[in-house]
Amino acid sequence: MGNLFYVLLTSTWPWEGIEEREAQQLVMEGKRPYVDDSIRDSQSPLDQALRKAMDMCYVQDPSKRATAKEVLSFLTNEQNRIRSPS
Repeated sequence: MGNLFYVLLTSTWPWEGIEEREAQQLVMEGKRPYVDDSIRDSQSPLDQALRKAMDMCYVQDPSKRATAKEVLSFLTNEQNRIRSPS
């Protein structure tokens, strides 16, 4: 799921241009695909929500990684917040 959020944010596939075996090794080492600072620092509420959802999915330890239900709940809350700004 994190990879889908990555594609939505960057318009590229994670680890694009890197051999599959090398990408697998990087992930096993806890590394994540590069995200440009313009996305990390974006003030867009949508970009911020997708980035946070992506990060929730990219947690290395499976016992600490968000479930799909938790990501859905987060995104639903963010959608409601964006639609109804205080």
